[in-house]
Formats: sequence, structure tokens, C-alpha cells
Amino acid sequence: MRGAVLHGLIHRDPSLNPLDQRVMRRSYGIDLSDVFDPTTHPDHLKFVDKIDGNLRCFVMKWYAKKVTRP
Repeated sequence: MRGAVLHGLIHRDPSLNPLDQRVMRRSYGIDLSDVFDPTTHPDHLKFVDKIDGNLRCFVMKWYAKKVTRP
């Protein structure tokens, strides 16, 4: 059994859980423009925001990252 069926069974009876953690198949995040910080962001990513005139750069905000197995 996999997926939602197994998850539903484990939720009803926790003693059925053969695993104590899961491996994600994908990473989840969003692309956003952050205020440029020369100590953390590379110079080639900076640009001037047309709305407020601040220096910004595109960064990825990760909510959950996929783990690669060794």
C-alpha cells in the first residue's frame, strides 16, 4: 500500500506505521525578489526595481527540499 490509503490507515492505528520518516519526491518553494544584500547575494543577480527604485535580486524561498539518498 502507498499514498493516501496507507496514510489513512496509519492515522487510525499508529502501531501500523513501519516508517518514521518520508522521502520527498520534489522540492517546494517560490521565486521572489528580495532586497539586494551584497554580503549574501552575487552581483550578477542584482537589478533596480521599477516600482520603488531599490536594488533587488531574485532568490528562491524553499519551504521543503528534496533529500537525495547517498
